Amino acid sequence: MEVHGLRFTGHDAQGAVRVAEMDDHPFFPLSLFQPGLAEKIPYPVVRAFAAAAVTRAPAEGVNSPEIP
Repeated sequence: MEVHGLRFTGHDAQGAVRVAEMDDHPFFPLSLFQPGLAEKIPYPVVRAFAAAAVTRAPAEGVNSPEIP
């Protein structure tokens, strides 16, 4: 996987992979951390993902709602 640009960038105290990223991709974080689902204000990474999806959607020919 690393040959194709997948980098393992975060590990826990025991060395297990917790975060991965893909080179040459506009938004590809992979995480085993789960943001709080009951929060009224979205976590920054969730908000950034949604904003990136909305920004890219027109280029991909997809209709999407605005992110408040």
